[in-house]
Amino acid sequence: MVASRQLHNTTQSPYVPPVPPPYYYPIRPKKDKTWIIVIVIIAVLGLLFIAPTVFFLFFPFSETAHITEFSEDVAISEGGHFKYACEYLSKGDKIQISMTVTEGGPVDVYIMQNDQYEGAYEVSNTSVISFSALFKKENITKLNETYCLNKSIGWREIYVVIDNRDTPLTLNDATPTGSVLVKTEIKTIEIYGWD
Repeated sequence: MVASRQLHNTTQSPYVPPVPPPYYYPIRPKKDKTWIIVIVIIAVLGLLFIAPTVFFLFFPFSETAHITEFSEDVAISEGGHFKYACEYLSKGDKIQISMTVTEGGPVDVYIMQNDQYEGAYEVSNTSVISFSALFKKENITKLNETYCLNKSIGWREIYVVIDNRDTPLTLNDATPTGSVLVKTEIKTIEIYGWD
């Protein structure tokens, strides 16, 4: 019997440790990458909208201007006129006129393009072929006005005219009573681009 026991022991399989129960790993959902896409979209929008805003705060767009000033007491004889050439103004540019008659009666003030001036004054100082103006104030002794060229007129000369004559084609103009002395200040402001 001893022999059979030994025989039985030799035929047994080697020791196998017990198998632990199966371990179940929790199922993890796939990582959602939409938050990364949202952050990228916000960053791109920030660059497109916030960066230009910051740029314009530190480097603002403004009307940069070339300013020309004229200041003088102008004597105009009866039947005469004074003209100031504003040269090469275009749409959006401004003309500031400050004028006071210090001696004599009322005058007329006009802003004219070159062809308007030629039609009204170049033929003769007393006869008028045609009369039109971009701006007019007639029969006045004082004026403080800013005129902005509101139409495309091209690169043509513009004149400020102070008139001391009776013009047949204008009904409300001043009738001269003699020579006048006019304190005149004219400022032209040519507007262009960036600072």
